[in-house]
Amino acid sequence: INYKRIHEKANIPIGEDIVPYIRSHYSGEEYQRAMKIVEEEELLGQKNVQLQPGISSEEILEDRSRRTDSPIERLGIRVALLTRNSQRCLENTLCLFTSKIDLAYSRDIQPSKPNVDPFVRIGNEWSVPCESLLLAGDHLDDFIAALGNYAAFV
Repeated sequence: INYKRIHEKANIPIGEDIVPYIRSHYSGEEYQRAMKIVEEEELLGQKNVQLQPGISSEEILEDRSRRTDSPIERLGIRVALLTRNSQRCLENTLCLFTSKIDLAYSRDIQPSKPNVDPFVRIGNEWSVPCESLLLAGDHLDDFIAALGNYAAFV
């Protein structure tokens, strides 16, 4: 995702967190325009995403039989996906996975990361103590939320 282009096109100061900035500073048509810019860039960023080298997203979508039971599934471990991307981008991403995702939330769940609330919600939906959730993330916000979650329940 070209975050610099989002900042420029949506008039967001560099260093500001994009979606929270839009939510707190824009309204009406200006809000809609900024969120459209964000989603367009997210979709562009997904255009060439591949989760497995050599297998295109088109191949996976055409052949759902590629879905396999992963070791995690065989152990009965549930998997949630939590993203700050749009619902449409989340749905595109879910199509790429060849293993099962039990629960998935987009940025429509508010407040979103780095707030701890989405993790608490997952724990509540699964009746699992939050301190028993394991996080794998690729952004600092993931870990800020997880640490807040840990601190809130330990």
